[in-house]
Amino acid sequence: MSPQYIHRRSAEAVDPYLPTWLVGAPVIVLLGFLALLGRAGVGIQIARLPLGALLTPIPTVLVALLMSTRKGRAILSTFSQPQRRVAILVGVAIALGVVRAAAQGRPTLLTFQDMAYLLHLSWIIVGMAAMNGLRSDADRNHVLQWVTWTLLSVLSLHWARRVFSIAETVFAVATTGLTSMSDKPGLFLKEGDAVVFGVTLLALSIHLAGTNGSRRHPRSLLAGFLLGTHIAGILLGGSRGALLGAAIGLLALALAAGWRSMPLRIALVGVAVGVITAAVPILASAPVPVPDSRGHSETTEQRTSRLFGHEILERYEVLAGRRSLASTAEQIRLADDASQLPSEVSWRLDIWNEVVREWNSSWENRIFGIGFGNEIAAMTVKGRQGLDGLNRGVHNIAFTILARQGLTGVIVAAALLCSIVTIPAHRRLLVVPVTLAALTVGFFDVFIEGVQAPIFLWLFVGLSILGSNNQRKIISSKRLT
Repeated sequence: MSPQYIHRRSAEAVDPYLPTWLVGAPVIVLLGFLALLGRAGVGIQIARLPLGALLTPIPTVLVALLMSTRKGRAILSTFSQPQRRVAILVGVAIALGVVRAAAQGRPTLLTFQDMAYLLHLSWIIVGMAAMNGLRSDADRNHVLQWVTWTLLSVLSLHWARRVFSIAETVFAVATTGLTSMSDKPGLFLKEGDAVVFGVTLLALSIHLAGTNGSRRHPRSLLAGFLLGTHIAGILLGGSRGALLGAAIGLLALALAAGWRSMPLRIALVGVAVGVITAAVPILASAPVPVPDSRGHSETTEQRTSRLFGHEILERYEVLAGRRSLASTAEQIRLADDASQLPSEVSWRLDIWNEVVREWNSSWENRIFGIGFGNEIAAMTVKGRQGLDGLNRGVHNIAFTILARQGLTGVIVAAALLCSIVTIPAHRRLLVVPVTLAALTVGFFDVFIEGVQAPIFLWLFVGLSILGSNNQRKIISSKRLT
């Protein structure tokens, strides 16, 4: 082979590298938007359609564009073995959903809506391709740093609106502006969303502190503090699923980072400080009457003694109400006893039991599920559709998959989850805690079946998955054709 031919072939080669800004800018805009406006943002209507509906097909379109262009195929060819395994399982999961929907006949908008949790899986491939298109680990860390600062800024704004009246006024103005544009105005972040964003920020801060040295520890401290303030609010009467998601996310972080990790220890200190500074003032002002037979007012010392004594549990019960840990345990006991008393726990258990009965009603349901675009029988009972009558989810992603796709969907979902959480160890600190926290929230809320949460979760997972043998290659035009 002549030197001139070799030179000509080299000149025809496709460079799979992308500029860092071309990856980082769209990523931080999208993730920052979702973290800032949450469910209110995806409800903004464009051409009479919610923005969320317009975002749903985007990852599939992006993957199709990657596969149809030489540069895109060059980037996809650099996937490591773990990345390829995840990408294949994503493709299998989406294909099974499409085949199941096609078997039902003519598609509808409800079919498209019910398949959203599958279509958003393509964000994983988009994220992996975006990071593989960068030239070096340094460039990839730059993108992760931009994401970290974006989340830190947005979550700080959310903290400020709970603490400072002027910040709340700014958010109120934004809410007013969205009212005429959104089908769900003013919701912003729900507690489960905030927990997942907080765990993501904490994982990123610990990861970057480990790669950049001790000078990054203050960021871990601040990230932990912001997550701690969210946990404090949930402890005093918020979503129990979000609280469990925060606990599992922190435990997974600790196991992935190692208890001897200094960034982890500093982050956990930040969490503790956030919980204490947010919860103690509220507990101290909780209206728990204490009778004084002598008619004497309490001294400061007596009040402090009671606050940090047994009465703190009474104050907690008053604040948390039916969402307190003791009340939750009682609701579970009543549900086990088949009590007819109203209970937030019992009605969800009832729904899930009915899902299982419908799934077990025929062999077709057991294997393939009821499909998409039709109602899950458990959600047709009056009063379960929410105040707006539009709630179609059973508040559990596992039971949603079981109902709509049967055992085939459950098996593929389990395989995909295993392929994600068993990635090379040096990236588990980012992927595993965020995934487990999000799935835990998704077991108790319509979280992964929505729009904003799956985009954030699966795009971040894709950005974070890199194999240990991820060598960049220049692909010749002959290989691409």
